[in-house]
Amino acid sequence: MSRDDGFVIADVSVHLYDDDKVKQLYRELGGDLGRMGHAMMLLEATLLSSWRDGRRRTVYEAAPIWLTVDDELVAALVKVGLLDRSHRKPLRSWTAWFGPAWERREKRRRSGALGGRPPLNLGDDGRKPNGLPMVNHPVSSRKPRPSVRPSDKTVSPARETPSNDGAIESAAAAARVIVAGLKEKG
Repeated sequence: MSRDDGFVIADVSVHLYDDDKVKQLYRELGGDLGRMGHAMMLLEATLLSSWRDGRRRTVYEAAPIWLTVDDELVAALVKVGLLDRSHRKPLRSWTAWFGPAWERREKRRRSGALGGRPPLNLGDDGRKPNGLPMVNHPVSSRKPRPSVRPSDKTVSPARETPSNDGAIESAAAAARVIVAGLKEKG
């Protein structure tokens, strides 16, 4: 499985702590705020790790090294339905949140193709190359067109004369230099 099957940002409800199952967990733990915080950290670690990896992870796989997995807290999370019996986010909840996010991303990837080529911000496999510049891409390899266009407006001669070091003092003077160069070639 590619690490790109997961996400760097998870879809999480802002109502998580108001959820009835979370309230039930609080009651199950006897109102012990320390244990409640620990249980919620285990739940969040499981949720975020699953989103990152693109698959449901167990609380034991997901817990960071600094977070002790307390079996009693895991049992309470299972009892109230925040984790399933395999100590993962319940399948119904997981597919309801992760599935649509995955589909949106895949739809964006498919719609980003232009003439069979990936857009500039994606690699050849249709995935973002971690911000690295696209080298030898058929579109990005083109030389940019000059942004200065000739103007019919006249500029006072004092502003368009070259300075002592040969630099051009105005955009209009630059345009005239470009036009003159094009006329010489053509």
